[in-house]
Amino acid sequence: MSKKNKFFKNPHEIVQELGKLPITATLNFPKNLSKTCVSMDGVAKAENRDDIVRRSGTNDYSMSLERLFNAFDTFVREYSRRKSTAGQTNNYDFTDPCELTIFLLWQIRHTWTHQGGLIDEICKGEYEKALNSALIKGIKPIIDLPENLEVGSEFTIQFDAYLSVKKCIFKYIGERISEEDLKILSKRSSVTNIKFSKCDIIMTYEFGTVQIDLAEAYECGCDIDPVTQEFGATSEMFYNPETGLITVPSTGKSFPAKLIKR
Repeated sequence: MSKKNKFFKNPHEIVQELGKLPITATLNFPKNLSKTCVSMDGVAKAENRDDIVRRSGTNDYSMSLERLFNAFDTFVREYSRRKSTAGQTNNYDFTDPCELTIFLLWQIRHTWTHQGGLIDEICKGEYEKALNSALIKGIKPIIDLPENLEVGSEFTIQFDAYLSVKKCIFKYIGERISEEDLKILSKRSSVTNIKFSKCDIIMTYEFGTVQIDLAEAYECGCDIDPVTQEFGATSEMFYNPETGLITVPSTGKSFPAKLIKR
């Protein structure tokens, strides 16, 4: 196994420290949608950034939308086992306003990747062809998109419209995967800045049960697994009911333990 590098990490793990105690938590992800889950993490981070900017007065969720469509691209490829891409018209039901909206915005988002965000002739042609065909049948996108695009213009989207599009994306995904997998993807797309709070564990002795702080125990020399949070050798420690302290003989250090049951 190659040596870990600080620039790379397991995308489904969160590693933090409580005091000096390293904590590793594993995030849930569907085995067949691992890459999509990682892309959804990017959506959460972009939304967090755009939320902060919106509170300062700028309502622009273009970055979030771009990350959302990156995740959508990843889903289509991963779900189809690389047999399909999000730009193919046969992936959409254009009688469904949500799927029509997704396709139109995918064309616009494609210019962000290849044209610096400016509408080009190809985007204009694909967009207007799909939209005009739908409008003839009385079908409209779920947000107020223009019938015609101006070459050289730049697309932006605000918070309310972005939320509507995100609901469409998850409706599309939800019709193709299990409810449980959809919940996982939804959480990964909206939760960021995860922090661990104080971690207490319960230990039972002959005289009763005590509650201890895991981080304090670690700092005093207890061998604790960073993933399972299990002690390596609890038998070496002893509790003094008079002082309310547990002592680790190998280090001579002690930490408090709260007696909760005799």
